[in-house]
Amino acid sequence: MDSYSAKEFIRREVPDWDDEVVATARFKAFSGQRSDWELRFQFWRDLIIKVSRQLGVFVIDPVQVKQSWFDRGGMTPLCIDHVLLLMHNEGDVVRINELEDQGSG
Repeated sequence: MDSYSAKEFIRREVPDWDDEVVATARFKAFSGQRSDWELRFQFWRDLIIKVSRQLGVFVIDPVQVKQSWFDRGGMTPLCIDHVLLLMHNEGDVVRINELEDQGSG
């Protein structure tokens, strides 16, 4: 997977991607009630899905998502692990071992 292609797509999709103030707010870890960070969760979930579709990716690696797709000069989103966990809990993504388990029954 080409991280350059992902980053170029993200810059087109998110016009304020390179804005330091906006990025600092987006890259923070989630805290407090879900209502406090729901919009940020939706932003990241939607962006992960859009980038995956753009790149034709069926299997995503959480490390690659964090360190390749969304790296901004060494700064990575502190909330991405939480976003991926919630995406799994809500049925947006499944773990690869869950795909393997379904086929072996």
